[in-house]
Amino acid sequence: MKRKFLALLLACILTVSLLPIGSAFAMSETDVTLTATYEQLYTVTVEEVYPSEGGTVVVDPTIAMEGETVTVTVLPAYGFRLEWLIVMDVNRNLILDTFNTEASFTMPASDVTVEVYFTDMRTYTLTVNNGAGGGSYRVNDYVRITADEAPAGKQFKEWTGADGLTFISGSAATEIARFNMPARDVTLTATYEDAQEPGDVYLIGSYEELKAFAALVNGGNRGRNAKLTADIVAADENWTPIEWYSGIFDGCGYTITGLRISRNDAYVGMFSGIEEGGTVKNLALKDVNTQGSFYAGGIVGSNCGVVQNCCVTGSVTGSGNYVGGIVGSNEGVVRYCYSAATVSSGKTGGVIGANSGAAKSCYYDSEVLTGVSAIGLNDGTAT
Repeated sequence: MKRKFLALLLACILTVSLLPIGSAFAMSETDVTLTATYEQLYTVTVEEVYPSEGGTVVVDPTIAMEGETVTVTVLPAYGFRLEWLIVMDVNRNLILDTFNTEASFTMPASDVTVEVYFTDMRTYTLTVNNGAGGGSYRVNDYVRITADEAPAGKQFKEWTGADGLTFISGSAATEIARFNMPARDVTLTATYEDAQEPGDVYLIGSYEELKAFAALVNGGNRGRNAKLTADIVAADENWTPIEWYSGIFDGCGYTITGLRISRNDAYVGMFSGIEEGGTVKNLALKDVNTQGSFYAGGIVGSNCGVVQNCCVTGSVTGSGNYVGGIVGSNEGVVRYCYSAATVSSGKTGGVIGANSGAAKSCYYDSEVLTGVSAIGLNDGTAT
């Protein structure tokens, strides 16, 4: 009888194993056993919004089970555009990568992070006094400024109004400089001072002294100033170009004759490159023989500084494009230069192979060089 009663009691027990949280039910006349079960919940965290003022991010839901759909909505602020929306798990595995302002993903068995990047589409005004480069720019746009030629008896001193700018190349103390536009209007003014002799000048009166100066610059002293003190005849040997010069090289009206430069390389000339802040002026190259690939010029392969009052005769040859009698590629300033050199390559210019900077009062001998213009490819200014 006891066994029968126990069997009857067990048969009357109702086992409930799955009810929603907070559920209510009517109690039966029998005993009831309830078992609570759990599923793992994972979080969605907005980890990065850049820039912070670019907009807001809404995640729904912010806590979810594996397999649940999560929606991310991006609301850009005025003047901003969504650049990138990414979602990653705790191991930085990519779950979602999109440019859409609303997107959904399936929740993995992991917490996830959301990163959102905006582009500032607002424009700001750059005003340049006594120079070029002014205009309207967006944040981080690439900006190049160039000071006007100094008045007679003066030399460039500095840009005023440059406080807080982060320069990519050059500085507030160089005639040509580059920076990324900040999120504000900027006014820059080129200022000038009485002309004075540069300090610490390396005097060059022979070919051996010229070679020694080139070795000094190529050894790291790129800003060393120099002057020619006499005409120079080069030795019958292959010249090693002066690399990425940032000082002031003044030829003082003297001539270097017979310089031979032969390199199966780009950036070929007496100078391979002139940086912002660098100047080569008052120099004549006679009977130069320059051979390179891309960016070859009698004076310099690539100019980002100033080349002024220079002239070249001889020949400049390139196996590629952007070859000029004076400068191969110009992103700086070339002014008052003359070339009577023959020039040959894919894209050539009598004076400049390719110009994205400024060229002023430059000429070439059209009787020596026919079928070309002074500038091979011009994306800059030429007056």
